[in-house]
Amino acid sequence: MATEDLTGTDKFVDDLVATNPVATDSVSDGDEHIRGVKNVLKNTLPNVTAAVTATAADLNKTSSTFTGADGSAAGASGMVTAPVATDNTKFLKGDGTWATPAGGGGSSTLGGLTDVDTSAITLIDGAVLRYNGTASEWQNTNLGLSLTPTVTIPSTIYPSPTTVTITITNWSSYSSPAPWCEVENSSGTVVVAASAVTNNGDGTMTFTSPSTAATYTLKVKVQDFGDLVSSTVSTSMVVSESPSYEYRYFRIGSLGSTGSGYLAVVEFYTSAGFTGTYYPPAMTSNSQTIGGVTYALSGYTYNNTSYQLWKMTDTSGYDPTKTGAWMLGASATQKSDGWVFDLGTARDIVSARCKWYTYSTPNTYHSSPFTLYGSSNGSSWTSINTVTMGATNDGEYVDMLLG
Repeated sequence: MATEDLTGTDKFVDDLVATNPVATDSVSDGDEHIRGVKNVLKNTLPNVTAAVTATAADLNKTSSTFTGADGSAAGASGMVTAPVATDNTKFLKGDGTWATPAGGGGSSTLGGLTDVDTSAITLIDGAVLRYNGTASEWQNTNLGLSLTPTVTIPSTIYPSPTTVTITITNWSSYSSPAPWCEVENSSGTVVVAASAVTNNGDGTMTFTSPSTAATYTLKVKVQDFGDLVSSTVSTSMVVSESPSYEYRYFRIGSLGSTGSGYLAVVEFYTSAGFTGTYYPPAMTSNSQTIGGVTYALSGYTYNNTSYQLWKMTDTSGYDPTKTGAWMLGASATQKSDGWVFDLGTARDIVSARCKWYTYSTPNTYHSSPFTLYGSSNGSSWTSINTVTMGATNDGEYVDMLLG
């Protein structure tokens, strides 16, 4: 028999002889030859358990090497060159080489970048520096910072519930600004959060002052549309102790021509924020001794049967059915003299407020402006504060000391 030996596990396709079997071989030897061919195929393809659909071209790629493009000629597919151990963080480029990503793999500092020359950076005010990996260079993005705001604050600020209004004086220089503001104490703790600040849209922002007299830091910044947020402006904000006025007599006088002067509630307090003891206490007549102290009210009122002075001391709050004192029909002198409140003895008053009657037509029953006076003897008066009423202040409490 001329056929080759195809038995055993060490026989593969290259052991086959293309000319076997020859014509003189016995037909009875054919079964051995067929079994040998099967053995060779199973030895050569031991892991093929399904149909192989790869084309000859696909299979032939395994014998060629991947070739990268060079900028003028395209590359060719094939086996990729194996990366060495230190190429573990690199990537395969189109030119067929393993390369480090732009930025040298990243760094917390410019100086730590391995593929960037940072020795000749030109600093430009407001410029934003970024690295363009495609161009392999640092560039100015031309994204500017918003204009730094200039801010003014009131020269005198008292503790809560005082409303503080700050002004961005260069507001008109912005196109579409979004301002931000907060207040911190000396420890850096935020005591007025940005969420508690009202942007009035006209360059002013308002908020309620801190409750304690101290020196605070006001922080303001602005972001104009299309630009980065501005630098933060920090300004010292001094909140002073509320002033106190120690008098026995107080007078609401010099009543202005606006409205007919119908005063419903008057309250004088010994502490800031309309707290502490208030005077005069609730009275049922224009002169009354309460707790061993005699309180007295004087001044003009229209129809003193229905509109008694003492009803201004009503502690139940504003109630138009309980009325108050009304200057309807009063002379110029009577309006100038106004109403006098004798607190029986000198009182250290820190806050005071009043409320004018309101009806269906606003601004009909308040007098504006009006002035609060103090006196130790009821005849020599010291002006404390003049208040100009707002457009719709009827029926609202008005601060007589800080308003």
